[in-house]
Amino acid sequence: MTERRVTHVPVPPHLEQRKAQHHEATTIELLTFINQQVGALRTELSDHMRDETTELARSISVMMKEAFPDGDPVGHRKFHEAAIKAAEAKAAFWQDMSRSLARWGLIGFAGWLVYAAWAAAVKGPQ
Repeated sequence: MTERRVTHVPVPPHLEQRKAQHHEATTIELLTFINQQVGALRTELSDHMRDETTELARSISVMMKEAFPDGDPVGHRKFHEAAIKAAEAKAAFWQDMSRSLARWGLIGFAGWLVYAAWAAAVKGPQ
């Protein structure tokens, strides 16, 4: 971004000389001069802001294009969506695997208890 300096604009000499002679007319001319200077400063500031905003927008655009592979933010988003879905599917698989293992482990333990009780019953009291 460029840096601009606003310098002090001196009052023209002819206005200083007339100041003593014609106070009211000089005041009006001075106010007119100030108004013109303020208008010029507003125009300069407006142009500066427009230029800086345009330059900033260009910089952001370049950075966004460089931030994504091949300058493709839509493809980048789709890649991440696919990666998230794959991670969710993997997590669901392992969760189902854990539940299935727990269920079959519980069934096996219950079967062992039934077998142990049957074996004890077959042996008889001791």
